[in-house]
Amino acid sequence: MELRFCLRKNGNLELNKTMETQRIFISIKIPQDLRNTLEAVLEPFYSKKLMRVSDKDSWHITVAFLGDLNETEISVIQRVIEGVVTEVGAFTLSPTTVSFAPDFKKRMVWLNFKYSVEFIKLKNLIADEIEKEQQKGLFQDFKRDKRSRLPHLTLARFENRHMHEFKNLLPENGESIEKETKPFQVESLEIMKSKLKLEGAEHEEITSIQLNK
Repeated sequence: MELRFCLRKNGNLELNKTMETQRIFISIKIPQDLRNTLEAVLEPFYSKKLMRVSDKDSWHITVAFLGDLNETEISVIQRVIEGVVTEVGAFTLSPTTVSFAPDFKKRMVWLNFKYSVEFIKLKNLIADEIEKEQQKGLFQDFKRDKRSRLPHLTLARFENRHMHEFKNLLPENGESIEKETKPFQVESLEIMKSKLKLEGAEHEEITSIQLNK
């Protein structure tokens, strides 16, 4: 059980005992043909067990990470997203390159996308509405993401012990692979829950909400 203090209109702090919480985030699904292309790019690394690939069936683009929410907050975020999507129509995202970062602290592989005005608008609208709800004592784990303005998709992580062999399989520029991929249409947002396990995070869809067409 989690304990939270909520500020009421009379200025007093009231202890709010909530039910068990769940890790919640808002995401965009990727199409199967893109998933197949990415699997082919990673296969030489994965077959040699040089990296820990995120659950391929759960590959997604994170729009907003909300942290641990109780049942009330999950209901509220669904209402928030249903309101936001009335202001955002379906839009296109264009994948560009798969990037490798073996020399950085976060040893990761990820998919890059072209800049998207609609994606940024969507992120900002959601953040704006959540910050309004924070004034009511909700979504206290949420922090607006001010770092990344480009969509990206984390594909895998790797460890130091495989570094030498991993680098031998990298492209000549040592940083990225360009792969011909088609732009795809984003027509919905998914509210997801995440469970952290030893082998990695496990994601499950709570609900899918259609963008305004």
